[in-house]
Amino acid sequence: MNWIIASLLVFASSVFLYVLIRKAQLIGMKNEVNNLSQYIVPVFIYFFIAVASGASFRISSLTVAIVMIIAAALSYLGNVFILEGIKIAPNPGYSLVIGKSYVVFTTLAALVLFHASLSPKNASAIAIIVIFSAIISIGKKKVEQGATNVSWLVYSLAAFFCWGIFALMLKY
Repeated sequence: MNWIIASLLVFASSVFLYVLIRKAQLIGMKNEVNNLSQYIVPVFIYFFIAVASGASFRISSLTVAIVMIIAAALSYLGNVFILEGIKIAPNPGYSLVIGKSYVVFTTLAALVLFHASLSPKNASAIAIIVIFSAIISIGKKKVEQGATNVSWLVYSLAAFFCWGIFALMLKY
């Protein structure tokens, strides 16, 4: 599959996922159920894709243990934090923009940790992410109901670092 088509599918399904999550929160579904659904559904989908593609399921016990530990510690906690941030943010998009901007962190950390290179195109993309995240987060000066409670920002930043460190550890 072309990477552009795959990226557009991920983008569209991500938007759909977070709209569903917000709707589930509004009708009173617990974050634990939302979090579980974010793992259960992809497990079945990826399992069938792996079987259909003939992928090997052979991996070492050590690799399984490492992936399970970092997935539980970082991916799961990142989801817990972002779900709480979405629930209490004045606008759920604010929390998501901050949490999902971890690409900036991972790109910059990869320069140091993996001696990666940073092309002008990639640097421009990072600048665009930072600029538009700031515009969205700073945005209107109007105080919305609940906007004085900034704990959503702490949760969003916690998700940002959990997911960023998770991505770096998986790369390593």
